[in-house]
Amino acid sequence: MQRFLKQKLCSWRLFLLWTLLYIFFMSDAAAQVHLKGEVGGNLTFRCPDVKSKSIDFFYFQKNNSFINGYHLSKDIPTEAWSNTRMDDKDRTTVHMFNLKASHEGDYECYIKYSDDLVQTIMKLSVTANYSKPQTTQECHDGLSCVVHCVSHGGYPRIRITWDVLDSHAWKLENNSEVQDPDTLMVNSSSSASFNCSSGKLRSIRCCVGDSTSDHITVCKPEDQTGKQLYMNMLITATCIVLLSTFAALIYSIYKHINREQGKGRKQEAKEEWAGEVLCLTVKPEDT
Repeated sequence: MQRFLKQKLCSWRLFLLWTLLYIFFMSDAAAQVHLKGEVGGNLTFRCPDVKSKSIDFFYFQKNNSFINGYHLSKDIPTEAWSNTRMDDKDRTTVHMFNLKASHEGDYECYIKYSDDLVQTIMKLSVTANYSKPQTTQECHDGLSCVVHCVSHGGYPRIRITWDVLDSHAWKLENNSEVQDPDTLMVNSSSSASFNCSSGKLRSIRCCVGDSTSDHITVCKPEDQTGKQLYMNMLITATCIVLLSTFAALIYSIYKHINREQGKGRKQEAKEEWAGEVLCLTVKPEDT
């Protein structure tokens, strides 16, 4: 059984090789058809054929690898790609589902008639819209600002561009496109610096493909409300501390003075009492 399968597979490969050699030497230059699809979407297309002729076989492949098709008199391998299907009514129409970025490329349609073999190149380009760019900005002492722009999940690789009215007030710092090795999706980012010597710069935005950020304004005067409130609170707190310290100092001095005055009165009372005792003790002699 295994020997039979190997022989069958070998004969299939020889037949396919003969077909390719025939196309290379006997057919005219292949026609080209351009197709467009989106990541995650579906695509239906038809390989051109001559309706008045009977088709012996139709092969759809990429890079010489069989994807789908049929043959009138031979068994062909099961479809290599599960996301493709031949149309039940029109046998040269192909349905592709759940497109990925890796599906982009050139495909070949081979249609064999009894008297001719026709090749058509189907050039498929796949795209994915980038997310809406998001911006953040950092300003330094009111002299300059740096704005960062980031967008995710697009295809193919596209650089971020900037839309600035005053072309002399800014400079591109860097651009970066990072591609996921598995999905091939790209995250794009960019940074630009702006000179604030001329004041506010309005209506600035960044773009990647068809996605555009909101308009922003850079070099805006710093809001002083928060700082002023903080300074007012600091001054008030300082005044309260100083007044409390001063009141405590006055109270301490007052207590000290009262204490000293109390000591003086006690001393005077003691001296007065001692004098009275002395007068009572020493009486004048009778004459």
